[in-house]
Amino acid sequence: MADEKRKSPGKKRAPSRKYDSAWKEIIKQLFGDFLEFFFPNIYRIIDFTKEIQFLDKELKEIDPGSKQGDRVADALVKARLKGEPKKYIRLIIHIEVQGQQRPDFMERMFVYYYRAFDKKKDKKTQVVSMALLTDNNPKFKPNQFDINLPDFELLMKIPVVKINDYETNEELKKKLEESKNPMRMVVLAQLRSHQVKNAGNDKKFEVTKELIRFCYQFGYNRETIRVILKFFEQVIRLPEIYDQKKLQILKEVEEDKKMEYVLSFERVAERRGMKKGIAKGIAKGIAKGIAKEREKTKKMALRMLADGFELDMITKYTDLPVEEIKKLSPKGN
Repeated sequence: MADEKRKSPGKKRAPSRKYDSAWKEIIKQLFGDFLEFFFPNIYRIIDFTKEIQFLDKELKEIDPGSKQGDRVADALVKARLKGEPKKYIRLIIHIEVQGQQRPDFMERMFVYYYRAFDKKKDKKTQVVSMALLTDNNPKFKPNQFDINLPDFELLMKIPVVKINDYETNEELKKKLEESKNPMRMVVLAQLRSHQVKNAGNDKKFEVTKELIRFCYQFGYNRETIRVILKFFEQVIRLPEIYDQKKLQILKEVEEDKKMEYVLSFERVAERRGMKKGIAKGIAKGIAKGIAKEREKTKKMALRMLADGFELDMITKYTDLPVEEIKKLSPKGN
């Protein structure tokens, strides 16, 4: 099959205004796995038997940016510390996405940190900032904000993970190969998305197919699989014409697993249902419109009868059959 490039037939998915939305979903749905894989030292101090809260409202309140969508921090999370049931920790997690290499990144992270700290300073709540960088620029890895003046020094350092390091750093490559954490699949998908960024849709589909098959080898539960598959779809975007092909791959893989995990394929059914509903609605609308016009025509025929027009003349101007016009006449002729 010829490689189907960007101008493939079929409706395209509109590019997301916020590329990092896929990562935000991963953080919310697989938070424990996320921390364990990328920030294990922080993971070890959190009590996951207690409620984890995502403070979306407070995140907006501490946002130093003036424009919607220009936000640095992507998640503000409240969790309890192990061994200290009354103590909370607040985590500021930022995903720096492809093409968003802000020169003021660490300064803005410092502002976030201070505002989050100041908001709960009366309760002495500890705050930790961290960042995940998904861009493919090896030179971009900010992790420090400092001010050095005579008799004054301020230093803030945060833990930073660079996704591309899992491709270039031998220790991290080994970790990725050996891990069964769901983040393994997420990292692989992000790396593959870089590799096929400028490729045609057929190549992107082949990579997606490879990821789907690989994903089922680790025994993840149903919900985890669904979240991972959704991530694949968001970072490696394909036109809707590929949905059926992906559905077929899923069916083939799941025959052995006796599972049913769906993703965009749910939306295929939804779209079909919507199309049927729309078609049905249009048909009803047309029928209703025809009936309404017919009533108007009958009223016109009645007025012409009342004015003494001949039947053949009424038929000519209304297109109503003579027999139907006769029925409209009070005299029936």
